[in-house]
Amino acid sequence: MPLSFKLHYIDKLEAAPGVELKFGKAVDWALEQLVGEHATDRRAEPLSTAHPLDLWQVAWTNADLAGVGLFGDGADMLGSFYRGELQKIVDATLLKG
Repeated sequence: MPLSFKLHYIDKLEAAPGVELKFGKAVDWALEQLVGEHATDRRAEPLSTAHPLDLWQVAWTNADLAGVGLFGDGADMLGSFYRGELQKIVDATLLKG
């Protein structure tokens, strides 16, 4: 019997979350914060490009992640979303308001 089978099915031990899951949850948290802030505050001022990086640093620290390359990947993802999709949402909201 493989050890992994015994640990998971017999001993009922949960596997520790991998880097991929931690990274995904950190990105998700930061995106929720970005979208939530603008949805609830209905901000009219231009979006700050530094804010996604600030939130990413908090999410990164809380997720206990490491690696400069991985940090940069997350920062790029959030920045791209912030400059693209979220800006469209904010612009559409301002035009309606």
